[in-house]
Amino acid sequence: YCNECGHTRPIGSAPIVAVGSATAKIGDTVTVDVFIEKNTGIISMKVLADYDASALELIGAEGVDFDGAEFGALDGDVFVINWIDALNPNNTANGVLARLTFRVKDDAAVGNYTITLQYNPNDVFDADLENVYFRTVDGNINVINYTSGDVNDDGVINNKDLALLMQYLNLWDVTIVE
Repeated sequence: YCNECGHTRPIGSAPIVAVGSATAKIGDTVTVDVFIEKNTGIISMKVLADYDASALELIGAEGVDFDGAEFGALDGDVFVINWIDALNPNNTANGVLARLTFRVKDDAAVGNYTITLQYNPNDVFDADLENVYFRTVDGNINVINYTSGDVNDDGVINNKDLALLMQYLNLWDVTIVE
């Protein structure tokens, strides 16, 4: 239910703007996409991405499927993603609005760090200047201190890990990183 216009729309049919999720180790860089699904048609979308700047450093942003995407400053814990194409008909494309690159800070704790999206309804509208309401879906960066499958902990997953795991499973006297 929209408090502003009074319309009711089933949540499953609402357009979506969402952030993807990723896994990274402390000190790694990782990318997540901000994407649009079920787009009913817009000429403007401005969203704010909020994240934990004490653990994550935003080091890059690029437009992907929506030409002309502009971005706010990379520093801080709220990031502006702004796309507008007021000279063309409604854009009904689905796809990646922005690709965000984060670096996990060296002093970040292991755990999940949520990336949330929010927007002002007056900043998302169609060619008739009518607000278009999107459901937002959070993403996250899961910070871990291991690489799944890297049982010898050398930073890569390869046949050495397979050999060591086979030896371990056959009760050889070897040590693995579980």
